[in-house]
Amino acid sequence: MSMNGLFRPISARLYEQLRRDPAAMPRVLGQTEDSMLKQMPASMREQVRADMAKLLEQLPAEMRQELLAQQATRNSAPMIDERELGAILDIHKGWNAVHFLITGNAHEPLPEVGAAVLGGIECGGDAGHGPARMIGPDDVAIIAAALEAPEVVRKRFDPVALSRAGVYPGVWGDPADADELAQWIIGAYAEVRALYVGTAAKKWAVVAWLS
Repeated sequence: MSMNGLFRPISARLYEQLRRDPAAMPRVLGQTEDSMLKQMPASMREQVRADMAKLLEQLPAEMRQELLAQQATRNSAPMIDERELGAILDIHKGWNAVHFLITGNAHEPLPEVGAAVLGGIECGGDAGHGPARMIGPDDVAIIAAALEAPEVVRKRFDPVALSRAGVYPGVWGDPADADELAQWIIGAYAEVRALYVGTAAKKWAVVAWLS
C-alpha cells in the first residue's frame, strides 16, 4: 500500500479544541462519508455509494462489520465550521524526500523546521499510517521562517543520497531520471513551504498525516 503525505491548515481555535478532544479529527482529515463525497461531482455520488456497497458485500462478514463500524464512528464526528479549515495539500509519495531535504535524515522529525513533515503532536486515531500530527501556530511560524527558497533546496537534491538513505518510495536509482525527479520533489517542497508561509500569516496551525 502506498503512503501519501497530506497537510491541512486549521484555525488556532480548532487546534486548541482538538488538543482537548480529538473527536472531530476525522472531519479535518476528510474521512467522513459526506466529506469524501463532497469532493466528487454530484452526478457521481450515487454511483460511488452503490459501488462501495457492492465492494463491502464481497468482504467476509466480520471484516465488513468492522469497516462499517469504523466508518460509522468517523461519520459521527462533530461538525466543524468550514471557515476554520484550509484546503488539503496532498504531495503524494514525495513526502519522505521533502522531509529528507529539510532534515538530512529519512525518518526522524527534528526540532523547529525539522518538524514540517513528520513532526507535531499526535492527535486522534489512525489516519492511514499512524495518527495525524498537529503543529501549533507558534511552531508553524518558526517553520515558515526557516524553510529555504526552493532554488536553494534544489542545489542539494541528490538521488544517490536519497537512495542510500532508503527514502520512500525508492525510485531514485536511475541517473537519467534525476532532472524529472528533482522537478517533482522540489515542486512538492515548494507547495509545503507555501502552505506553511500562508498558514503562519493567519496565525493558524497545521495538521499533517500519512494516508
